[in-house]
Amino acid sequence: MAALEPSPGLAPRNADYAWQLLRLRQPAAALELTAQLLAANPSDAEALLARVEALRRLARLAEAAEAASTAVAQAPQSDRAFAALAQVRGQQGHLQEAQKAIGEALRLDPLDASYHGLLAQLHYLQQRPTAAIASAEAGLRVHARHPDCLLWRAVAAEKLGRFLDADGDFSLLRKQAPTSALAHLWRGRVLLGRYEPQAANTHLSEALRLAPTTSTELVPLLRRARRRQHWPAWLLRLQRQRQRKLSQGSLFSWEGLVAAPITPLYWGLARWRTRRDPVVQRPLPGERRAIIRQWLAIILLGATLLSLTYCAIAFEWPPYVFIVPVIALIRALGDKRPAR
Repeated sequence: MAALEPSPGLAPRNADYAWQLLRLRQPAAALELTAQLLAANPSDAEALLARVEALRRLARLAEAAEAASTAVAQAPQSDRAFAALAQVRGQQGHLQEAQKAIGEALRLDPLDASYHGLLAQLHYLQQRPTAAIASAEAGLRVHARHPDCLLWRAVAAEKLGRFLDADGDFSLLRKQAPTSALAHLWRGRVLLGRYEPQAANTHLSEALRLAPTTSTELVPLLRRARRRQHWPAWLLRLQRQRQRKLSQGSLFSWEGLVAAPITPLYWGLARWRTRRDPVVQRPLPGERRAIIRQWLAIILLGATLLSLTYCAIAFEWPPYVFIVPVIALIRALGDKRPAR
């Protein structure tokens, strides 16, 4: 969730300094300062909102939610208090509560584009890309190039298969927020989903540089991108074509029939070639189990091929048994149409 900034000119000097600490990525120092401010004046609304943001950034979400609820109770007409509550509830995964809170913030201030952007994000996370686009466009009518609104309209357009629209918004976003780790993260996700690993690696690496504390989320994506760079071009093309047809509602494709049994082999080779990559060497929770599953898939593929070869020899299977996979391979490799 995006950070909540104070209204210019309204924050008391000390509370404003707490927000400065947050902008300098020092949430622990900001939290300590807000504790002092609230001890002196428990009704200091600005200090309380800064405390919510500091707790949220420190991932102390239960305390942040309690502080945000207190802010709403103290100032039921404060749109920023409701927006702070929406951010915390969204980060906790309570998306319906977050949507209700940001809806109240929008009722109080419909001209804040960041609120529209947060609502678009919540719609997207609830698998409602059309509603996400509508909310983002409402924010863009207020602020023509608001980064949050551009981001969630781009991501939602990608979800709907509107790739040109997504590329256009990402291009604008790159100009508006070139140092946004979130923008680089989502651009990397999108390109990874399109099987464009080199470009995905560029954006994901930049996101990790800008926000190293998000490595738990970024490293798995970055590993996937770097490993896919070792796949042959024809396999990436097959996967792009398969993904395009899936987005069009076609569950079966010749490309998928060819790629499914071949991909585990190249996954294993790519894993070996990237074994010395520092990103690959980072331990992650649950990684060992995933590795075991992937190696089992490779072993199962090998066993299946050996079994088919044995059956073909032992039972003298006629050649037409192998016609379907051969035709699939020819059609998949012969399709030279570019995939968007």
